[in-house]
Amino acid sequence: MISRTIACFLAIFAILVIVGCSKGGNPVTPQDSHTGISEISSLPVGVTSWFDAGSPASGAGALGLFNLSVNPDEISAELIPVRQTALTDVIEIVDITNFLQVSPCVDCARIKSVGIDTDGNIVVSIGIKHPFAAGDESKPITASNRADLHVFNIEGTIVSNNEGTYFSGTGQSISEFRLVNADGYSAYLDSVLDDIYPTEATLHPYILHYDDYTSGNFAWYYPTGFLSVTTPSPSGNLVMAMGSDYDYKDYVFKLEDGSMDFIYVVGCTYAVSSTGKNNRFTPEYRIPQHNKKAASEVRVDITSNELKAGHISSTAEIAIRVVDISHGVAVGERLDEMLADSSVAAITVDIPQIVSSPITVDISAPSGSGHSPTDPLVYSATITNELGADSGVYLGLAKVLDSYPPGMNELPLLENMDGIQRANPGDAPLDGLFEITEFATYTIFELPIEFENEPPVAVLEPNQFKALVGNTVNWDATASYDPDDSIVQYEWDFFIEDGDEANFTPDGSPTYPPESTIISPPYDQAGLAYAAVRVTDEFDATDIAVVSFEVVDPVFDDVYFDFSTIDIKEIHVTGSGFGSELADSIIYLDGATTGFTFISWQDDEIVIQISNDNLDHELQFDIGGVMASVVPVPESEALLIIYNSNDSDSVSIKDYYASDVTGRDIKDDMILALDLSLGESITRTQYDDEIKTPVETFIESNNLKYRIKYIVLAKGIPLKIQKTHGSSYTDLDYAALESEMTLLFDNDYNLDGRIGNPYYSKPAGEYFHPFKWTGYQNATFAYLVTRLAAWDLDEVYAMIDRGLNPYSGSAAYGVLDGDPGKWYDQMENAHSNYDSLGIQHVYDNSNIFVTADTIGDTSISDNIIAYTGHGVHHNSNPPSGGLYILNDLGFGLLNGAIFNSYESFNGTTYIEANRSSHGMVSDWIRIGGTGGVGHVYEPWSDGVANESLLYPAQIAKNNLAEACWISLRYLSWTETIPGDPLCIIDIQ
Repeated sequence: MISRTIACFLAIFAILVIVGCSKGGNPVTPQDSHTGISEISSLPVGVTSWFDAGSPASGAGALGLFNLSVNPDEISAELIPVRQTALTDVIEIVDITNFLQVSPCVDCARIKSVGIDTDGNIVVSIGIKHPFAAGDESKPITASNRADLHVFNIEGTIVSNNEGTYFSGTGQSISEFRLVNADGYSAYLDSVLDDIYPTEATLHPYILHYDDYTSGNFAWYYPTGFLSVTTPSPSGNLVMAMGSDYDYKDYVFKLEDGSMDFIYVVGCTYAVSSTGKNNRFTPEYRIPQHNKKAASEVRVDITSNELKAGHISSTAEIAIRVVDISHGVAVGERLDEMLADSSVAAITVDIPQIVSSPITVDISAPSGSGHSPTDPLVYSATITNELGADSGVYLGLAKVLDSYPPGMNELPLLENMDGIQRANPGDAPLDGLFEITEFATYTIFELPIEFENEPPVAVLEPNQFKALVGNTVNWDATASYDPDDSIVQYEWDFFIEDGDEANFTPDGSPTYPPESTIISPPYDQAGLAYAAVRVTDEFDATDIAVVSFEVVDPVFDDVYFDFSTIDIKEIHVTGSGFGSELADSIIYLDGATTGFTFISWQDDEIVIQISNDNLDHELQFDIGGVMASVVPVPESEALLIIYNSNDSDSVSIKDYYASDVTGRDIKDDMILALDLSLGESITRTQYDDEIKTPVETFIESNNLKYRIKYIVLAKGIPLKIQKTHGSSYTDLDYAALESEMTLLFDNDYNLDGRIGNPYYSKPAGEYFHPFKWTGYQNATFAYLVTRLAAWDLDEVYAMIDRGLNPYSGSAAYGVLDGDPGKWYDQMENAHSNYDSLGIQHVYDNSNIFVTADTIGDTSISDNIIAYTGHGVHHNSNPPSGGLYILNDLGFGLLNGAIFNSYESFNGTTYIEANRSSHGMVSDWIRIGGTGGVGHVYEPWSDGVANESLLYPAQIAKNNLAEACWISLRYLSWTETIPGDPLCIIDIQ
């Protein structure tokens, strides 16, 4: 196959082919097994364009052929020409082999030295020089005294008949020896050499000589193309000028099997530079047309390598560096232009054991011009371990295809073919015509895949996070995994004291058998306890998971039951009465005794406390000989909605949310209408008389005190209680209605200032923490209160819809927009917390105001589900001020997305005309949010929802009301919470 053809200059139909040899002073030791060629029957002339007169304008051929023997053991090498004959004259015929046989050069290539480098490779220094002296215009023109035989792109090609490595994606193969510092690989000599020196390889490496990429003394506006073609000779543009001395290059051979024999080919590109014998001192050098069409040098560098054995998603990044003197050169008639475009047209990379098919490299935006090694074209590509290759070093092949097309010859006699080689005697002269199918340069590279054992990942899951004293806990580590091997051992420790490391040593330690599931021994005292599992893989890599949980004396959960379903498990109450008799009785649950406390009984309803946290069971009681089933009440039946019957929007919101079609199917007995003629801001007296007292009366009269967990206020219910005195958080008596109503039925707390929230961040380290009324029977806190409100009615409807259809998936992201000047936030803690929990998020603690544009990745910015920022207080000063949520954020919000910001008045109103200068939580609802935490008055910084708890509590599958109130430190304070309290997102 003929590689790109580029120019060196000869007379009409004349091709210069010169063979040189190395003699005297070279460390040569011929081998008995030396295998080479002694004669050449035919070699091709590549011709890629024609002058109008019918003469070839440019082509590629060989200046010489040699047998090269390299012996690393004896540090010797020998270069023997294929044929040695005294120089007579140039025969002007279109056939390289005739010239080789009749008029070869005897000293155009020689060995200067042989050595060993630090890597143990043998280095052979080979020099090439021009066979003719520079022309002398003062003397008559002869076959050797001329100025039109300057040649270009001198390549010393090493050809071996060793076994080849085949690349299935390109259909090419290379010999197994390595020319470590090859400038490229070419196929143009292969097909013709196979007639006299068959090789399994189709691509052969070469070193480029006379690699001067400067413009030298080329000048397109001179008729000859150079300022001078004799004195001085042409320079630059990869030219080997007539009269040039030896250009030595090191050939670095990596030979695995000792001495080897090669064919050494001195190739060049040439052109018809004069149109007749009389013009030999006035040739025309058309550069770059006379030069090589394909790239001169190609190299692949590995810029990063994250490939891992067996990991099909692991990748490496490579840079393909291409030097192509004709890339991007203009097409035209000037001497510095091309006859046709000759740029990089395509690049493919093949690593058959790593990728299933060759990689097509994007060539649309390379860096560099490609016209010299100091400014190469650089193309980037990603290699993915698609086939899950194991550890090892893999050979890759990169192909750089040129845009210069075959078939440029217009001479009818040549039938649009690209080259001609000598025909056998008796055959028609044109039987030797052949086609060049492509102009391309190849290179190889090695890509290692390291064996990197990934350690196992321990995952520990108990069946409960609270255990009674004396009880056991079921522990499950089956979700533990090893990314690349398998887990071979599980070790347990159940009695870790706070602050101590788990003890897995076998001598007297509490190490337990290596099952992946196990039941702990009983815990004998109350307090915070820990359990740990250590998993070990086949390579002794380990990982430990530690889980904390609480061991408690019986603490009872409250459950409301109705008697409407059939029994599943029989649980009989001993004794025949209620009240104190029932309270002292024992319930038998699945064979185990469980204590309970009787709270209230009325008609068909009973509220009890049971000391089993798993309340998914259906229970049955024998009450006076009548079996009655009891089941836990659904969350929607533990919710009271309150609306203003004098406000049409409030009525509409109540109807929409309570509906069994559009809302939560709230029953009539869980809906309270208040007849109010109040605005958003009310006095303490108005709150007590017109809201607090009527609500408490309704709850008690309907026996709902221990049934209700959630209260939802429809827009139209007042928003905030005005202050009567105070100037700081210690004595101010203002409050948001949601925060104040968490304290219904408590008349003993101090109205001045704020009080601690016992639900805040409890229990420590546990993010899934459902709200249970009896958990706070000895503390101040009764209900979780939220609000269904936004700027307008349709936006409230949309918020409700999003709460009913929360996001479920794995593409969600939180945003933490910190600010280095704000010492009082929890951003850094939240970032660390998110990382430790594996929560996807964007964290920025700079002066940059985070928006979709600054994130720059729509796969993130279009999937936001939690946001905390400083809003108008951010040092970058949001461009739209208080409207930054509407105008600047640009996020796409997932259903369930929640808002939080360090702005004092971001929830001060739900009437748009009255908005503050801060970002408003109602703006978040407008752009697709589902809920959030706002402030009706100044909260002080520690009154803002704690961002390190808010989103993790959501992810742990607490509902919106629970997540918000878990993250708030204070009650009777300033927080308004818009959103459906029962909304639960499912981040996988």
